[in-house]
Amino acid sequence: MPTITTKQLEARLLEIRGAQALTFTAETDARLYLTDNPFICPHCGESIVVKRATVNGIVNVNYAAAVERQRRRERGEPVERRGRPRKTDRPFVPLIRTWGERVADTPLVEYRGRLYLNLKRERILTVEYRLHGRPATAAELAIIEPLTRRRVSESKRQQLDHQITWRDYTLGNVLFVRMRGQELDIRRPRRRQRLANKQPITKRAAA
Repeated sequence: MPTITTKQLEARLLEIRGAQALTFTAETDARLYLTDNPFICPHCGESIVVKRATVNGIVNVNYAAAVERQRRRERGEPVERRGRPRKTDRPFVPLIRTWGERVADTPLVEYRGRLYLNLKRERILTVEYRLHGRPATAAELAIIEPLTRRRVSESKRQQLDHQITWRDYTLGNVLFVRMRGQELDIRRPRRRQRLANKQPITKRAAA
């Protein structure tokens, strides 16, 4: 499997024109509550648990049009290619992005010097919680899972039974990608590896 850098991955993503499916693995914040969380970094005071997930999705998709197409599917109506709503419907209007700026005609978003991969997420294929650079044990998972924050569903605002999921992933956190029929391993920066291996504060019982 070829190995490339994040910068080389960026260049390949900038070349994409039109909608395209891809599969990738990325490490993201596990979104754990800090209260009663025994896995706290002594340097930053945040949880050291990361979530490694493999997902597939489609880049360069029009969010509003995707919602309108799904509305017609759920009504049992033909799905037109251009995704125009019926005149009697109130068209779906996405919320204005509160951070970052879309790099024109690409699936990338730039924010404070970092790039993010923006896509319509289709499926989550695998999920693994990790700490100290290894998978969490069964005992650790029993602590982690109740601390996981749940995202607010967009299905009600979209007026859908099945939510259209839109996500941003930090490009530097992508570890593997399959695109255009090619599988690519992404070289990990050393700094990110050191952060993943930070030790937690061990909570002691009161004397």
